[in-house]
Amino acid sequence: AAPPEPTTMLAPGLVCLSAKQTQEARAGTEARLERLLETRAKQPAFAEAYVGALVNCAHHQTKETEIRQTLFRSRQMLTLHPEDQEIQLYHAMTWFNLTLRQAEDAIPATLRELAAYLRQHAAVIPEFRKQLDIYLSEHPEQRERYQPLFEL
Repeated sequence: AAPPEPTTMLAPGLVCLSAKQTQEARAGTEARLERLLETRAKQPAFAEAYVGALVNCAHHQTKETEIRQTLFRSRQMLTLHPEDQEIQLYHAMTWFNLTLRQAEDAIPATLRELAAYLRQHAAVIPEFRKQLDIYLSEHPEQRERYQPLFEL
């Protein structure tokens, strides 16, 4: 297989970089990323790489508002590529990462929304569950919290 085009690899790098930058530096990185998105977002390989990087970004973000912005970006790519199962899965994983920073009383509603989304995209449930199992093997004390996702 041919190596990915450089801009396909640049987007995830910029996403990861922006997650570690100061707010001031992040503005420049995000502006560069937005320029890339304007010209490449409709390309499936680019969108998949970008949304995959958003999962990692959301996992490292510490504020719910930041993760919601990341989730919004993920949803934008899903809107452009609604049938792409990799993007569907990454979107669900980003959504799951939101629950890692939410207040305890907000998590059940988010899990209901996430479960409904997964039911609509049933083909990705096996891989999502695999990733959930990996997470819970490292955090077994949270198993009860995520019980609604086992009912899929």
